[in-house]
Amino acid sequence: MTAETIHTHERVTVLINQKPYHFGVDQATGRQLKAAAAIPDANLLFLEEPGTGDDVPIRDDQVVALKSGQHFYDMPPGNFGSHA
Repeated sequence: MTAETIHTHERVTVLINQKPYHFGVDQATGRQLKAAAAIPDANLLFLEEPGTGDDVPIRDDQVVALKSGQHFYDMPPGNFGSHA
């Protein structure tokens, strides 16, 4: 089953790298979120989770249900957790 995008009359406002972005739909892919914020394709995208839990990585092809107030951020790819 595939998700269907619903065009809303109200804008959904999310923060990507601490800047507001407005969407007239209720969902977007990771790739669409990156494109809206001019994030390089190779960078990783994350959805901040409130509290002390881990933030959620968002794949480029992953569909995200958008809700006003969500916070996303990107990071360049790398070896997280490795020690030199």
